[in-house]
Amino acid sequence: MEECRACAHNDIEADMRAKLLLHELKLTVSTEAEDRKSINFKAMARSLVAVVRTQHHVDTTAPSDVPFGLTSETVRDTWGLNDTEQMSMMKEAMRVLLPPEVEAGLRAKCELLCDTFYPLNSHTPLPASQLHRLPQELAAFQADVTAMEAKRDVLEAAVEGGLEEHIRLLTDMTKHIVSMIKYYRLDDVTIYSRLKMEFVQSCVAAMQKQIELLTTQLLLQTYPPHKLRSLAQLRLHLDQRYRMASQRNWEMRKELDKYRTSTSKDLRLLHERIATAQAKLNLGARHNIPLHPSQHEVDN
Repeated sequence: MEECRACAHNDIEADMRAKLLLHELKLTVSTEAEDRKSINFKAMARSLVAVVRTQHHVDTTAPSDVPFGLTSETVRDTWGLNDTEQMSMMKEAMRVLLPPEVEAGLRAKCELLCDTFYPLNSHTPLPASQLHRLPQELAAFQADVTAMEAKRDVLEAAVEGGLEEHIRLLTDMTKHIVSMIKYYRLDDVTIYSRLKMEFVQSCVAAMQKQIELLTTQLLLQTYPPHKLRSLAQLRLHLDQRYRMASQRNWEMRKELDKYRTSTSKDLRLLHERIATAQAKLNLGARHNIPLHPSQHEVDN
């Protein structure tokens, strides 16, 4: 009975670890395909080889005898490829086009994920000492990010300074060109002045190109694609919250108007009763009519 439970646990564990690594592989390939707007055949082959070389961290069974672990079921389930020629091309590309850094990066990432969440029976989970070091590593990473941001600020300041200098030069050259145009009449333009004008115009065009290049670099450094996506998501979130707040404000105003409408009649009746009582008090004071006979008799 215990052996059956252990076998079932091993099967579930192997299945979960394989799903985790397959998800990581699909994410890597889909990200490259999305960035390049097309499927990168070589990247797919490199990723498959990296997965096969990390199978001993994923599966609890014996290693497969299939070359590169590429069975027709695996390829069809993952990418829908069932072409024998494409599979052979992928195997050949994997034999030749596997950079060590791609294999090492994916293997390290998969090992960390698998050993953390689904450790094998023969392996020990992530040690507690490493878990305690995670906040320190995070703090060091944040310090590196802060240093890189400071360096980026310095570079942005340098780019902005260069941009301002080029704008100033462009402004001076433009003023000089305008003064030359005013000074030289069109019918008195000599070869020398024409060449000088062409030289100045070429300088101005070069300055404009350099300013455009610096502006593009500044925008790319300030707003990279991932930051633009984050800003778009943040704006969508804020728009949703603004719409919800506007809807809630409208509902509260509607309830307030309904309350005011319902209570205005009661307030008007209360004011009329107060005015009537005040009129009676004034009338009794003028005629010396006691309002409480019992109290008048006690005074007598």
